[in-house]
Amino acid sequence: MRGAKFIVFVTALILAFAASSAQAQSTKFVSVTGSDTNPCDVATPCRTIGAAITAVAANGRVTILTSGEYAPFAVDKAVTVAAADGVDATIVQAGMPAEAIRVTAPANTNVVLRGLTILTRLTGTFTYGGRGITTANANLHVEHCVLDGPFVTAVRITSGRAYISNTVVRGAMDEEAILQLGPSEAWYERLHLDSTALIGLKVESAGARAVVRDSTFMKANAGVRALGGGNAIIENSGFSLNGVAIAADAGSRVTVSNSVIANNGTGIGGTGTRVTFGNNRFAGNTTNGTFTITAALR
Repeated sequence: MRGAKFIVFVTALILAFAASSAQAQSTKFVSVTGSDTNPCDVATPCRTIGAAITAVAANGRVTILTSGEYAPFAVDKAVTVAAADGVDATIVQAGMPAEAIRVTAPANTNVVLRGLTILTRLTGTFTYGGRGITTANANLHVEHCVLDGPFVTAVRITSGRAYISNTVVRGAMDEEAILQLGPSEAWYERLHLDSTALIGLKVESAGARAVVRDSTFMKANAGVRALGGGNAIIENSGFSLNGVAIAADAGSRVTVSNSVIANNGTGIGGTGTRVTFGNNRFAGNTTNGTFTITAALR
């Protein structure tokens, strides 16, 4: 009987140790006072996010403990990188052509970036920095982040899926603020884009599909533009102070519902398919422009 109890006791210890070890591997920590020679635990955090990503297990989490500046990093696995509550974590990208965050995780893996500020610090004679975030293949989630230019492009989506929510993109851009290529699917919700970009959101190439909800686009040459076969659905959003608020080039399509398009040069432009449900509002544009299809509300 005692032997059986001893075996049960030892087994419980082993399971508890295994659970503790798994927890240690699934969460790593970063601080401006840390060191990359540390094990990246909460008591002895790493200094760089890249070192913590290397140390953490797939599907794990990297938590930023202290406010301050952090170096650019790459993500090659499923992981969440998040600032702790109340922490101002700033990723500084300097010069060209690099990006602040490069996501190269495989297809169908989830990468979450939460609560980060990404900015450019220009060096030499550069007028613009590189890119804020680039991603291909993975399912990228950008939540409660700020991308503060000047960038060449703040976000570049080459393929895979992206979910960008409660995020601000601002400052000067040399090209697009957000470039979505295909094949890709992206959802933009509560995105605030205030940028002197050539195009705020560019949905380019066949297979690039975007859904925009509850968002605002200001000060770009074109707020949202679909071209090369791209397709954008826009709902409950606002456009102001753009050269052209919304445009679809030949072979591309935009569908606009319940949105306010005010104080732009042109409201709706382009030679592609432009669909309305008849519930958009126009005011103060130099030219409102026209839709090519009015669909029935159902």
